Amino acid sequence: MMKAVIAAGADAVYIGGPKFGARAYADNPDTEALCGAIDYAHLHGVSVHMTVNTLVKEREMDGLCEYLEPFYRCGVDAVLVQDPGVLSVIGQAFPDLAIHASTQMSVTGPAGIRMLEEMGVRRIVFARELSLAEIAEIRSQTDMELEVFAHGALCVCYSGRCLMSSMLGGRSGNRGRCAQPCRLPYDLFLEGKRINPEREHDLLSPKDLCTIDLLPRMIEAGVDSLKIEGRMKKPEYAAGVTAIYRKYLDRLAMGEPHRVREEDRQELWRLFNRDGFTDGYLTGKTSGMMAQKNLKTVRGAREKGKSGTDRGLKNPGNAENTSAALPEPGKLRAEARAVCRAKEALSLTVRCGDISVSVSGDAPEEALRQPVTEERIAQQLGKTGDSEYIFEKIEVETDGKCFLPVSALNRLRRDAVEALRQEMLSPYRRKMPAPYEPFPEKEKASGAPKGEAGSAAALAETVSRDGDGMPVLEVLVSSKEQLEAALKEPAVIRIIAEWTAPAKEPSRPASLQEIRVFAEGCRAAGKEAFLALPAVVRTGAECSRKGYRIDAGLLSETASGTGIDGFLARDTEGLALLAGAGLSDRTLADSSLYTLNRAARNVIRKKAVLGDTASFELTVHEMADLDNSRTSLCVYGRIPLMVTAQCPVRNNGMCRRKPGFGRLRDRKGQEFPVKRECAFCYNVICNAVPLSLLTEMKTIRKMRFAALRLLFTDEDAGRVHSLVNAFAKAAEAGAASPEEAASAYTKGHFRNGVE
Repeated sequence: MMKAVIAAGADAVYIGGPKFGARAYADNPDTEALCGAIDYAHLHGVSVHMTVNTLVKEREMDGLCEYLEPFYRCGVDAVLVQDPGVLSVIGQAFPDLAIHASTQMSVTGPAGIRMLEEMGVRRIVFARELSLAEIAEIRSQTDMELEVFAHGALCVCYSGRCLMSSMLGGRSGNRGRCAQPCRLPYDLFLEGKRINPEREHDLLSPKDLCTIDLLPRMIEAGVDSLKIEGRMKKPEYAAGVTAIYRKYLDRLAMGEPHRVREEDRQELWRLFNRDGFTDGYLTGKTSGMMAQKNLKTVRGAREKGKSGTDRGLKNPGNAENTSAALPEPGKLRAEARAVCRAKEALSLTVRCGDISVSVSGDAPEEALRQPVTEERIAQQLGKTGDSEYIFEKIEVETDGKCFLPVSALNRLRRDAVEALRQEMLSPYRRKMPAPYEPFPEKEKASGAPKGEAGSAAALAETVSRDGDGMPVLEVLVSSKEQLEAALKEPAVIRIIAEWTAPAKEPSRPASLQEIRVFAEGCRAAGKEAFLALPAVVRTGAECSRKGYRIDAGLLSETASGTGIDGFLARDTEGLALLAGAGLSDRTLADSSLYTLNRAARNVIRKKAVLGDTASFELTVHEMADLDNSRTSLCVYGRIPLMVTAQCPVRNNGMCRRKPGFGRLRDRKGQEFPVKRECAFCYNVICNAVPLSLLTEMKTIRKMRFAALRLLFTDEDAGRVHSLVNAFAKAAEAGAASPEEAASAYTKGHFRNGVE
């Protein structure tokens, strides 16, 4: 596949090795094969970007540098990463290796880009949800290389924010093993009534992305690199799509008007489409992207054989078409000059471009009868076979007296070709820098990351309300009813409110005055008041269409003018904005800012000084590998399975711009609450069964977490009261009440690990 896309015109390829890649089930090459692939690409002037874009657990981190070493030595051009700990370790262990922030990081704005640039990132692969207007605005504020997906499969969820496959099937999308439950059928219920039309069940399955018509606008917006999805596709698909995009980019570079030929559109369709194409979010639209909305049109056209969509008849059932011939890998054009004189060392000089090498062989004997001719020497030297080279020109200088076996010429040619190959690859070769040890052995024994022991101990002392390590009980509330109920609970020490919770109208964010009232109410009740930033912060043009823009200025004003105690950051942009506003010492990081290893916790805790939140994908044993003295653990709540810019309610014609809940019902009858956050224009799909670690409190107490968190989504005031009391008693006594323990809950991955 790599050879085919290079032949089709790719400037770079991204590819995974046997570990740490977001396509664990792809036919990934082993170490030797991948090094060979890197060499092949470099000989053809193409860069190789290696995927190391999964979340990495603490016990896996020791093998990271050793795994990367052979690829670093042979000259891989860049690595794509998601995990902040992996980013940090690679940046320090391999300081001259370019790092690209994967789309799995869900980078959405300039503040996040600046923060990642300070950490050594050289290229950003944007979240797929950004519009061209947002990208242009970001481009005006940064010189960072910007890459966007241009063609292929779309995720319905912000990449890196999906736990659906993990929680439902034990296969983590964050670790390269997504089972794609979003492609399964669902029905949507609102106020108890099914609202999706009959036969239209693909509510979470987007059409495939195709941006061939948007190329001039993407260039104008400042995009540096276009990414074609293809790692689990067929070579014919990857090469065919690459060739078409290459053709139109070259025409634009020559100043030609952008007119896409109909046969090229049909070829893209024929190669593969998932019930049609969409231009994604690039034009600023969020509707018409789902396969659901295209089923009747496409199926009807297939049945009738209409022009324009009857190409679908050649590709039924979303199957990849592999009838196209693969482009032949091109040979590198070289020249050769041989000198052959009797009793003098045989010599051969070969040149490719500006690079030339010379090799010598044994001295030929003087011929007794028939000396070897120039034509015979040239003919034998020209048999470059399976090598990457073809000799376009061969000069031979001979005295006409040489006896020369064919084997000697073959050996000379092989030596010359290999010497040329090594000379062309030599600029890419690297030597390993000094060994890097992120955590010396004495720090491993202490359990406290470097530079944090003092502050972690101090924080643990302040949060121990009874002096024996009792963690803070904190609640995250989503509504005014939940907020008012939490204020009445003596056991609650910290209230984290969604930005809309203190507002009189939940369809808009709370005003500064409403936040001030919230903070004053918490203070009067002896509680800390925290404000949760949106799950995804977007500061670009499209996101500000409602006139509400979260930036560093607003955060500073909120912090100084409302009496709020702190903030909960949930994504890269939000974390960076808070740091830029000088609020790191009042910032707590949510579980979506993943800290599965100590290096990641070091990175996040520098920006979120109050601490982090344990990932839902860690087991009790994996959490025990980490310092938890500045970590919150979610012990109750509906786990957020997806954060999506799509709204199933709106897509089915029921949008009233009012927040609330719908429910998705799967083929097994499970119902997943869909929380509509209309103020910030995203939806959160929650797990059907709430998480509860109530029966694990005895174990949890021993792990010395800084805080235990209850997540409230659709609970009423009475439920808030009963849950807070149940967890408060269990935290103190180390045992759960029989009534609560008997309810229908899940323990998530607390006891059962995830692939």
